Amino acid sequence: MRLPGITSFLSTKQETKSLYRIMHFDHLAEWFETGRYPLLSPDKWEDPFEKLLKEAVFPKSEQVPYTKGQMFGLCFTWDGTSDALWRVYSPIQYGIRIRTTPERLAKAISVAPELVGGRSFVGEVEYRFEKELVAHAKGIRAKLEASKDTAEVARTMLLKRKPFAYEKEVRVIHLTSHAPASDGNLYFSIDPHEVIQTILIDPRAPDNRFKTLKRYFDQVGKFKGSINQSSIYKMPSLNGK
Repeated sequence: MRLPGITSFLSTKQETKSLYRIMHFDHLAEWFETGRYPLLSPDKWEDPFEKLLKEAVFPKSEQVPYTKGQMFGLCFTWDGTSDALWRVYSPIQYGIRIRTTPERLAKAISVAPELVGGRSFVGEVEYRFEKELVAHAKGIRAKLEASKDTAEVARTMLLKRKPFAYEKEVRVIHLTSHAPASDGNLYFSIDPHEVIQTILIDPRAPDNRFKTLKRYFDQVGKFKGSINQSSIYKMPSLNGK
């Protein structure tokens, strides 16, 4: 199976596999209330080596004929039970984990009017040693100028350093000539009800917060899927009850 409206670097089996993203409650609530979500520039990603790769592909001082001119991305993970990811992406315990699949994402992206005219990709991040990334950055310009293949641009942004391998990251990459909003993001129309299968609230959230957040997605968000709290910190029962 190939994904509609998007170039997939995933296997057929991976395209229907569960995919997760942990986000702050405010961001998810805004998505439900506006029906819009942002793609971020790699300039906002934290790893400086990713900025090095982006600068190699999109040098600020030159026009590059092999790209659409702007690059944006959205990050997910295959890992739905990672304690490390909860601590990184939900530091104040207001995190919400959504579950989807690459197939669902692709269907939603393919009908977003703001993304028409660009080219979208989805792929699994490869984790490399720093020396490999530096060597790739040095050689990528010549390769791109020879092939003029935007898929090579997207593949470059699917590289990351080995210390981040615990993230098990999957990325949506979008290349476009459209200018971003004033905050540097590219906002596009996407229905959360079509994309999100389940909602899971931070395992460390106190009971009253969990109930408040669940009530919001039930009553305001009108979400019909399951809404639960992560149980990774709950004490297991020794008697099976």
